[in-house]
Amino acid sequence: GCCPLLVMDPNAAVQHRKDKEREEAFESAISKVQEILQAEAVGLLLLNKERNELIASHQTSNLPASFHWGLDQGVIGHVANTGNFINIAEIKDESLYDPKLHDNYLNTGIAVQSILCMPIFKGGEVH
Repeated sequence: GCCPLLVMDPNAAVQHRKDKEREEAFESAISKVQEILQAEAVGLLLLNKERNELIASHQTSNLPASFHWGLDQGVIGHVANTGNFINIAEIKDESLYDPKLHDNYLNTGIAVQSILCMPIFKGGEVH
């Protein structure tokens, strides 16, 4: 005879469910933000302190599936460094405007005109 043994970690199942719920919430948030703001593109980037960069976690389908953003680059890097919210109606009028970054955003063909960028905080620090 045969007696198969199946070992399950009950905590792993709970963690998997929480991860799936978080992923669904992020995807829904990206979609809703795009709809409400009538934005051409929306991305959620999370801080990787060890690598000193932001890493795309979730984004609209017209952005690359994954991309990294330096903390010293443009508006997004500025927001991550300062923790300040930015709402810019005309990016070309701003000192943070960089044609290499904004005229063909991530090589998608998107010319950034306006930008709304806000930091995410966890424990009082940009996350």
